[in-house]
Amino acid sequence: MSTETMNLVGTEQKVFGTLRFDDRAHCWHIASAPEPNFQHTFATQQDAFYFWYSRFDPTTGKLRR
Repeated sequence: MSTETMNLVGTEQKVFGTLRFDDRAHCWHIASAPEPNFQHTFATQQDAFYFWYSRFDPTTGKLRR
């Protein structure tokens, strides 16, 4: 387990999830409370953060459909 984590914050500074590095798989994961079944890995932290920023709604924390 890695210690590299970052809170994913929406509007009003509400924390909707975390971005963490998986040492064993050597990839980044997004864990989202509003989207508990979201399963996707990312090669870089930048890729994961961009996905969060562009695909998750900042007011609800849910994936935009």
